Amino acid sequence: MNDIDVNHLQDSIEDIMGDYVESPEYNKRIQEVNKMYYDFRSTLFPAKQSIFDQLFSEMQAINDDFAMQAFKRGITYGKSESYER
Repeated sequence: MNDIDVNHLQDSIEDIMGDYVESPEYNKRIQEVNKMYYDFRSTLFPAKQSIFDQLFSEMQAINDDFAMQAFKRGITYGKSESYER
């Protein structure tokens, strides 16, 4: 990322996505997924629960990295497009 201030990306994401993550629909979806997660997790033996937690965390990290890359590239692409016009 050449001319993008990386220090302000997190603020930008929170500014842009704030209304979405505070929406009733998003929060309902999060609650439903959390319920499924913990309901399934409770059926596992304790040793398997920690493996399941680690797996879930790793999958979340992959999705977070993907989303951040898409956001950065979207900004970069948007900036380059605006310069060409």
